[in-house]
Amino acid sequence: MNKYLFNILSLLLLLLAGCGSDVGSETSTVSVAGEFKSAYDTDLYYPDDASLSGGGKCVTQNNHYYFESASTLVYGSPSLPDSDFKFAATMVENNLTRALNLMGLSKAEFDGYRPQYSPFVGDNMIQFLAEYDDTNGNVHDIRNIDIDFKAPVGWDVMDYNTRLRILHGYWNVISNKKQSELVAAYEKINGYDLDDRRIVPDKIVVCLDENRTKDFYGVGSILGMIIPPNSMVSRSDAAQVVLHELIHTIQKNVATPVSAGGTIDSWFEEGQATFLSGQRMATSTGDYRPVDVTHYVDTDVIFQGDFGLAYEHFAKAYSYIDKNSGKSAALNLLIDVRNYNGTGSTDVGYTESSDRFRDAFDANMLKSDGSQLTLEDFRHNYQYIML
Repeated sequence: MNKYLFNILSLLLLLLAGCGSDVGSETSTVSVAGEFKSAYDTDLYYPDDASLSGGGKCVTQNNHYYFESASTLVYGSPSLPDSDFKFAATMVENNLTRALNLMGLSKAEFDGYRPQYSPFVGDNMIQFLAEYDDTNGNVHDIRNIDIDFKAPVGWDVMDYNTRLRILHGYWNVISNKKQSELVAAYEKINGYDLDDRRIVPDKIVVCLDENRTKDFYGVGSILGMIIPPNSMVSRSDAAQVVLHELIHTIQKNVATPVSAGGTIDSWFEEGQATFLSGQRMATSTGDYRPVDVTHYVDTDVIFQGDFGLAYEHFAKAYSYIDKNSGKSAALNLLIDVRNYNGTGSTDVGYTESSDRFRDAFDANMLKSDGSQLTLEDFRHNYQYIML
């Protein structure tokens, strides 16, 4: 199955696990200060890239009317009550610092990892830099337009997919200025405005989507998150769910600013978000093997489609990571995923981790005795290790 179908399935299957207690989330109902605006006046439309946002109605419909607070942009239908926009902004503003602290990041560090372009731009640029035709039909690659790129040995005979993997890592570590220069070169050669409505705002962006439900409440993304309007779907643990989604937002900004999904094992992504946000965790391992869930579709087989149970066990697995490796190691894992420039696989498969995630895990994770914990060992000896 290709990564695009995997990503589509991810959007369909995302489901937050049980309610749990509001540990660590801020539930203040005092609305933050802000201002309602229209993109018709500001030209700040909701970005036009579903891989950046996780989909939602704001991509094509409610993309112009928004409420702006200090760190948040909340988009939604103008027919919704003002309180829905203010509620969402308040939940984000009150929990953003908490989420960053839980992940071991300052706001300035997070801003440094946040990409300026959407995954659509990044993916197209990486393909362009691997090989492109100039206006005269001559074949070139990144070396013709970027003198700073140091081609590895064997570049001239390297296959296209291997070049893509190397350029993926390169794109993630170059400066915004360098990216802008390369995008400008792309647009000059192709005559196409690649970054139109595909710039990532500095602030966390929320889409109020009337199609979300109490069970399928939130989806975290590079951009921010999708949640329902509070006037239509209300949850007592909304702040905790928003905290969970903010952790996903941080994960994706740090680790996968180009490939927004399908790179990091699902058990790790969801385990980290569920555990750190204080949601329900399994009290014992039982006979389950949550570390086998590399992609959401694996949940159907391993947990018989019970996402609530699955998330409890994902959190249980991550609790071992948190206890024995710690916050810094988990963050370094995400950074290593981002900076990966090897030639191995970069996308997960059914019960199969990407080389990109596996290498990062093996380089950073520890057992209780301080020795190296490899992903293979954790997966095959999960029940014994968790004793």
